[in-house]
Amino acid sequence: MWLQDILKARALVAGAFGVQAVMVGGLFSYGVFVPAMEAELGWSRAVFSAGATVVLLMMGALAFPAGALIDRFGALWLLRLAAIAAGIGFIALGAITAPWQLIVFYALLAGLALINA
Repeated sequence: MWLQDILKARALVAGAFGVQAVMVGGLFSYGVFVPAMEAELGWSRAVFSAGATVVLLMMGALAFPAGALIDRFGALWLLRLAAIAAGIGFIALGAITAPWQLIVFYALLAGLALINA
């Protein structure tokens, strides 16, 4: 019985590490793609900086509510929700055509996903 608990805990930690590595990696690689997106979309760098700023503000603003949710429902539940939000946000980032879409799809969804980073 205790061996199953240890294996389950290790699987949870490994899964959490993998999901967090992808989400935080996506957050920090955003800056690498800004020049290409700037050239392709023709927007100013300020628009892309605003998207990154909203992500960081969301992370900070939702840190305490995320802690309460983790205490109430468990880390696995919130990590699943964060992985889904990050996936939708990063996939939608490839299809944006207006600055408001950058804020809604990337900044809000990625910021929501990174609350437990």
